[in-house]
Amino acid sequence: MKTVSILSIRKNTDPRIAALEADYLKRLRPFCAVELTDIRATYADGSPVAQVLTKESDLFNKKIPSRSTLIALHETGKAYSSPEFSEWFGRTLGAADGPLVFVIGSAYGLAPELIKSAHAVVSLSRMTFTHEFARLILLEQLYRAAQIARGTDYHK
Repeated sequence: MKTVSILSIRKNTDPRIAALEADYLKRLRPFCAVELTDIRATYADGSPVAQVLTKESDLFNKKIPSRSTLIALHETGKAYSSPEFSEWFGRTLGAADGPLVFVIGSAYGLAPELIKSAHAVVSLSRMTFTHEFARLILLEQLYRAAQIARGTDYHK
């Protein structure tokens, strides 16, 4: 079974969001294994933005397994409709030699070097979301992508 890993800055502290994440993780089990990894935020220490992004990039890189297909979630990325995302996700997951790793940055985004090293850069929306909402939206879209690929009526 293929593995999808989601690395994100900060740990979800809202139990309502955690419950929704758990629900989508359970729903996704028949399609792929999904792992959530929280990276401690470093932007609160008052360091310059470039320094924060470099530090966070180093923390992400330590958690990215070898042979991963890295997907950066960033506002400059390609925006997909849900059917387009389903097709892209299925194709990308199928072609991956190792885990598919989605990275969600801090309030400052992602380091330019991390974005450049990504296999793909994807935008969830032109709007900005909290880290917790971005991760929840990604989980829902992964589930939706699986349902679209199966031809169910989840996506209407």
